[in-house]
Amino acid sequence: MQAWIGQARFLQLLRLLVLLYLAGNARAFAVDVTLSWDPNSEPAVAGYNLYYGTAARTYSETIVVGDKTSYTVTGLGGGTYFFAVTAYDILGNESSYSNEVSQTASPAGCTYSISPLSQSFASAGGTGSAAVSSSTACSWSAASNAGWITITSGGSGGGNGTVTYTVETNSSTSSRTGTMTIAGRTFTVTQAGSVPPTTSSFDLRVTSASVGSVSLAWNKATDPAAVNYNLYRGTASGNYETYADLNVATTSYTFTGLTPGVTYYFAISYDTWTAGESDYSDEVSQTVPAVVSQTMSAEVSQTAPAACLYSISSLGRSYGSAGGTGRATVASSTGCGWGAASDASWMTITAGGSERGNGTVAYTVEANKSASSRTAALTIAGQSFRVTQASSQSEICTYNISPASHSFPNTGGSGTLSISCRSGYAWTVSGAPEWININSAGSGTGDGAVTFSLERNSGKHRRRGELTVAGQTLVVEQAGRNKTAFPQVANGAQWVSSIVLTNPSATETVTGSLNLLNDGGQPLLVSLNNQPPAETVSFAISPLGGATFTTDGAGDLVSGSAQVSSDNPVSGVVKYSHPAFGMAGVGESHPLRSLMTPVLCDRNRGLNTAVALHNTSDTPVEMRLSLRGLDGREVAGGSNSAVLPAGGHIAKFIDELFPGVDASSFQGTLVVRSSGLEQSVTATTIHTGGSVGEFTTLPVIPLDPAPAPRELFFAQLAAGADWTSVLFLTNLKGTAGSNQLTFYDDEGRPLPVSVNAQPAAPGASSNI
Repeated sequence: MQAWIGQARFLQLLRLLVLLYLAGNARAFAVDVTLSWDPNSEPAVAGYNLYYGTAARTYSETIVVGDKTSYTVTGLGGGTYFFAVTAYDILGNESSYSNEVSQTASPAGCTYSISPLSQSFASAGGTGSAAVSSSTACSWSAASNAGWITITSGGSGGGNGTVTYTVETNSSTSSRTGTMTIAGRTFTVTQAGSVPPTTSSFDLRVTSASVGSVSLAWNKATDPAAVNYNLYRGTASGNYETYADLNVATTSYTFTGLTPGVTYYFAISYDTWTAGESDYSDEVSQTVPAVVSQTMSAEVSQTAPAACLYSISSLGRSYGSAGGTGRATVASSTGCGWGAASDASWMTITAGGSERGNGTVAYTVEANKSASSRTAALTIAGQSFRVTQASSQSEICTYNISPASHSFPNTGGSGTLSISCRSGYAWTVSGAPEWININSAGSGTGDGAVTFSLERNSGKHRRRGELTVAGQTLVVEQAGRNKTAFPQVANGAQWVSSIVLTNPSATETVTGSLNLLNDGGQPLLVSLNNQPPAETVSFAISPLGGATFTTDGAGDLVSGSAQVSSDNPVSGVVKYSHPAFGMAGVGESHPLRSLMTPVLCDRNRGLNTAVALHNTSDTPVEMRLSLRGLDGREVAGGSNSAVLPAGGHIAKFIDELFPGVDASSFQGTLVVRSSGLEQSVTATTIHTGGSVGEFTTLPVIPLDPAPAPRELFFAQLAAGADWTSVLFLTNLKGTAGSNQLTFYDDEGRPLPVSVNAQPAAPGASSNI
């Protein structure tokens, strides 16, 4: 399906399901083709249009059939023809196309054969070919009847030829079958499902435990498709909550903040891009110690008896340039020997170089008279104790930057460096790139100030510069041109999109450009404001002004995304409209690396959720999609992946993204994680109903925010007189959270409301 905006499921007047097929009197070598179809049961249907052409889903001829349910197309030349039917009502509203059928019409005496007649593929997909044999004057064509089979060459020809094709990866665990029509013959493709991941030999184990913490380790997953680990913990055996999502290279983790005296149970699994989550590992458990240990514990491998364990009171210390003395305490079993050594000449051990059992190491750090800071280490009982020491220069001179932020917008800006030095000590500011201007003296003695300014960054990428200030490095970053993204636009089949931009500045005129991109990130050529289609549309918006760009709604349905590049920030919204669907408005979307959105599907009530994703970066981005229930766990069949090319786009309903999930009645969340390091994925989510105008936008939220209490405000709540309000609350962290809802009337007083069929109360609480 091309996009979720403008599909037949939104056409309320005509809910057409026409099954078009070739009647029995269609002959293999005839030039007359008879077609028939099932009548539509909608009372408003007035008749049918028959479309046909020589390429799949591309029709050059239209026949108004009227209220008949069969028709014979006569006088066809040689070749393969593709047919589809639409229905229309008395007002001229037309449905989308029915299913497509094809028929090869050939001159008398033409015969065709293909070899082979079928091919099987593994779940990873691949490429294949089929040979066509025929007389030189006999033309033929080839078409795919499955969205996951793509013909790459040999779509048409005459005489002998070859058709090549590709088969996409099957991310479902179920096998599938598809066909191609080649020279009027059926070519069958079967593909195996992905093999679900199995439990890898993790050997999950507890390596240490202390007051409030437990450390775990495990073996690396043996499945080469593993992309990350899911670490679980709970206080009851087999009953876990997701605690951490770890990189696949990680093989250890320490839980902190645990309750002393409580027994915790742990398990681990891994995810793959195609087959979802593996089974749990074997469970391990550990009771958190309730006795305060005198020192940190860490297991070491030294030339010591196997039962000897050592710990040191701290793992390091920092000193000023003047140096000083310090101590580190060692704890060990009686009779266990250990030693201490320094790796730097400026740090000397003065006591405790070799002991048994418990002991103390004393050391001195000499003054640092150089202009550079330095680092060294003591090796104590096989463990590293790191010492860092500041340079004399950094203590003689300090600096402050105003404003405090080192990041500046693309429009430029200015700042002041306040330098404080001891009397008579000299300082300099150097190394500024050409786009950072030093506007005052760049050197001096004692206290001083340096002003600087940044030029406008007319490029689309962020840039970074370094200044050396009094022997220290100051990093300055500047953003590129402002980007505003709209993940979904649609045009055609009576769908119209209007992109509305506003300039929030009261003093500056905004100049910029608008680009529409298709699914592959290439220009989407659509007429805007009745002008000829162009790859880029330039604009200038006066202070506090606005501009609107509206498509013409003509032609077949096309969809994609919109990107706005401007010298100053703009805000905007996309309005979608259709005479049968109504109007929807979706605001701009901010790029994220990982995101989450609520979803809801209910086929009995005609409810569904549509998601559009757009890659704003200049490089492809691989995304992992995970459909999760209200308990936060991924549902069976709820794993999928997609690769968005640079500027690319995908828009589908939830039941299309996850065909293996029973979406007849589902409520939960969709989690999207990208493989890139940049925040580059934008998203739009719309919840649709079965009536005209029944829709709402759903929030798209960054995943895993900083843990902190958060207060949300909803400006409008309505209940009663057939009005219902639904609040979607989602937990963005890997651990459970609690919340409290409070309702207020127009005067700010508590408002009793019945929530989830409970007695009316001015509030409600829940755990997620």
